[in-house]
Amino acid sequence: MTRIARGCRRAVDKGEERLTVDPMDTVRNDAAAERGHIELQAALAAGTLTTEPRRMKKPQPCRAPRLL
Repeated sequence: MTRIARGCRRAVDKGEERLTVDPMDTVRNDAAAERGHIELQAALAAGTLTTEPRRMKKPQPCRAPRLL
């Protein structure tokens, strides 16, 4: 979350209205975040992870017991 907050701050400082790859690339990572970033890029490249949102299931009706 810190990386996102820093990226947002850089985007605002540059006058951009969106958080894009450019300001995010300028934010430094700690070692754990860098490993996670590399793993995320590999998963996206391999197609095992997607940025498309999942379809939500239709909500099931509540089956609460009826009170007399």
